[in-house]
Amino acid sequence: MNIQQIRNATLKLTYAGQTFLIDPMLAEQGAYAGLQGAPNSHLSNPTVGLVVPLEELVAVDAVIVTHTHFDHWDDAAKTLLPKHLPVLPAQTLVPVPKLAIDPMLFEVEAIVMLGEQPARS
Repeated sequence: MNIQQIRNATLKLTYAGQTFLIDPMLAEQGAYAGLQGAPNSHLSNPTVGLVVPLEELVAVDAVIVTHTHFDHWDDAAKTLLPKHLPVLPAQTLVPVPKLAIDPMLFEVEAIVMLGEQPARS
């Protein structure tokens, strides 16, 4: 397993031959205003540039989004990521096999493609 931190919440995870982009915030450095009420509200977000070329970040097998705050799933990511990529919300139940501890479960509501709208129940 290889985990690379890209930004505060954005990670690139490679496991079992598959690569996942987690919580992509792909906007250019300083694209968004600082967070009101935060200790560093005077700093624009993202506070750092991408440490990996964008072409490398979008060349993944799937995207995992833990929640949809802009610092975990921004407009740039929605625009720049290829529309064929599966987006896995972190609310789906997926067993994680072969762990030294009890298998962990992740809840995922649905798997959707970037160009699709999730089905409403």
